[in-house]
Amino acid sequence: MKALKPLAQIGATATALMSWAGVAAAQAVLPNTPSAISTSGFRDIPTAIRTIFNTVIAAAGAIFVVLLLVGGVQYLSAAGNEEATAKAKKLLVDAIIGLIIVLAAWAIGQFVLTKFQVNPNTIGTF
Repeated sequence: MKALKPLAQIGATATALMSWAGVAAAQAVLPNTPSAISTSGFRDIPTAIRTIFNTVIAAAGAIFVVLLLVGGVQYLSAAGNEEATAKAKKLLVDAIIGLIIVLAAWAIGQFVLTKFQVNPNTIGTF
């Protein structure tokens, strides 16, 4: 027990001295350190909102275009089957309605973002 006491004192002293190193290093100014705002890659919140909005609209549009293609292939491969033709027509109509909704959402979003003065020239820039 007596042999452990000096070791414990040395360990406690070393820990106390080393704990101040972190405080001292926190005061230093590090060159070329990115700020907290730019760690995500976006310069500001409106640019992030516009980029996310455009990405979501593009993804939704791509999904409906794929559905349009799938509906077209189903319609062509129906081979006179009334049930398959009706199913393909419904898919085509739904895909067209989806594209119209996506385009309307894009137009409304562009209007709102422009009214909030989000610079359209920063679309997708990081």
